[in-house]
Amino acid sequence: MSLINVGDVQVAQGDLAGALKSFGDSLAIAERLAQSEPDKSDWQRDQSIQHSRIGRVQMRRAILSAHSNPSATASPLSTVWRNPILATAIGSAISR
Repeated sequence: MSLINVGDVQVAQGDLAGALKSFGDSLAIAERLAQSEPDKSDWQRDQSIQHSRIGRVQMRRAILSAHSNPSATASPLSTVWRNPILATAIGSAISR
């Protein structure tokens, strides 16, 4: 939980590289726990949560990169924004 909390603070502070490291370290722990007790659903859930957090940070980095380089109009990110379902999901995740 400490690494998750640190990662959340790093995201709030804009330190996305640091957040990825914290969430990645937390994922490594969750993976070891899940391997040690494969029948324990809590460990499986924790892995899923960490993958989700890492994905949100990676998406935020991609969005920031696209905004800092507006000439990259042919990026895969522009395709995502044209899909209303993905755009809504991403917008919701970013606003949280």
